[in-house]
Amino acid sequence: KEETREIKVSGTKKAIEEAKRRNIPFVYFSSDYVFDGCCGPYKETDAVNPVSEYGSQKAECEKILMENVKDFLIIRTTGVYGVEKEQKNFVYGLKKRIESGERATVPGDQFSNPTYAPDLAAAALNLLERGARGIYNVCGPSFVSRYEFAKEIAEVFSLDPSLISPVSTAELNQKAKRPLKGGLDTRKFFAELGYGLSAPRQGLKDMLDKIIL
Repeated sequence: KEETREIKVSGTKKAIEEAKRRNIPFVYFSSDYVFDGCCGPYKETDAVNPVSEYGSQKAECEKILMENVKDFLIIRTTGVYGVEKEQKNFVYGLKKRIESGERATVPGDQFSNPTYAPDLAAAALNLLERGARGIYNVCGPSFVSRYEFAKEIAEVFSLDPSLISPVSTAELNQKAKRPLKGGLDTRKFFAELGYGLSAPRQGLKDMLDKIIL
């Protein structure tokens, strides 16, 4: 906890001071983990109630930003995936396990909105260009379980779906508590920009094309 707080909270404070010094807007990427996952998808105005250390630190950073910066944009997102050098996101992890013949147990009771990373980046820039400030939920349109998303990944990446099994979150015995019914309501974003982000199949197909290339 101490190490992550030094990075996430103290690091954010230092970045805020630098943004103030340069007189530039501050953009902070937050998460649906600031909520408890009892009744998602959540709106920007819903009260935060994190159930994990990660979520608590995200909520704390949001509070610091809102109390100390006038020119800020908080972008809450969830389930981000896409091509990345480290290959750490959920898509890569599932792909590696299935291709090696391992069985993948995926929670069927954790719900969120898979979000394609290039869409998220473009949306952040579009919001900045329009002068949007405050909190915006920015994520994919599909509110699905991890298991449903895993099946979509298997189909697009031609993986064996019989190696993917749904389990409850409780069965996984994860150290950190997860919000089960998380996800985000993006109506405010849509009203501002007039478009939504890619559905999982569209984003996954684009990711696959980029990996092949």
